Amino acid sequence: MKKIKTVYFHALRAHEHDQYFIRFRALLDVSPQVKEVVSEQYPVFVERLKREMALLNRMRKSDYTVQIAEADRRIDRCLTGIYEMVAAFTHHFDPAVEEAAASLYNRVKAFGDIRRQNYSSSVTFLTFLIADLRSPEYSAKAALIGLTPWVDELAAARTAFDELFDLRSSERAQKPQGQLRAARRDVEAAYYPMVERITAASLFSDAPEAFDGFISRLNVNVDEFMELLHRHARKDLGAGGHTIIEAIAPQPATGRPITVVPAVYYRDVVENDEQGVALALGRDFTITYRYNVRPGMAEVTIRGKGEYKGKKTATFMIEP
Repeated sequence: MKKIKTVYFHALRAHEHDQYFIRFRALLDVSPQVKEVVSEQYPVFVERLKREMALLNRMRKSDYTVQIAEADRRIDRCLTGIYEMVAAFTHHFDPAVEEAAASLYNRVKAFGDIRRQNYSSSVTFLTFLIADLRSPEYSAKAALIGLTPWVDELAAARTAFDELFDLRSSERAQKPQGQLRAARRDVEAAYYPMVERITAASLFSDAPEAFDGFISRLNVNVDEFMELLHRHARKDLGAGGHTIIEAIAPQPATGRPITVVPAVYYRDVVENDEQGVALALGRDFTITYRYNVRPGMAEVTIRGKGEYKGKKTATFMIEP
């Protein structure tokens, strides 16, 4: 007797969940003998599946996630430019420019690496950084090294990000995540009795080959979706927002490679401010460095290991 394999529906992503059941329905529609066995449950199953699909489509319609990710990258590019520009001008041949850059450098580094902060911290630090660089104390110094356009771009990027973030927050407040979870459970509740009836009917049918063929084809789909679960079981350190590399304090130059190890955290849910699970060097990630000897901006890159994959790069300052 062939048996329908088990699918761990709770672990399927939204689009994977509805795709599995769409395929199940399609198999029933081309298997009249099998469909007849579940003729009473089939209409209920179809209505529940339609509801899940409708809710999923509603959630997909106005998703600001991609736009927010690009706006966040725009801010990071601005910050990287500011950090590197200020650090470079601390070595300027003109003493007045060098002095201005040193003053700006000390002010900028006081906020740490804003790119590595969580949302609430980065919003606060960006607000203060932009205000400081535009203040009477620092605006002339910023103009002297050509930093003013970068500050203006950072302010514009921050405004664009905040607007998109607010739009997404408003959108999510109206989106039916709870309804979708309930709809998924309803579809599954309609599916299981159908599977049981099909399995039982295959034992007593005069045409067992029809049921065996149906179960074989369905199990091919089950195997495919279980393989999907296996593929995305490893968590991606490079996926936007999931990995937090704690800011590294400025390090004094020693003439030797600086290999400070930052605290690294992984959070499954990006949209909150929780720190996440602490990762261990050697077990969860490896680490490499670039530009970590001379004064300036150094890079540290973590690469996933074991249950984690992907990579993420952070920076820290090496002081003269």
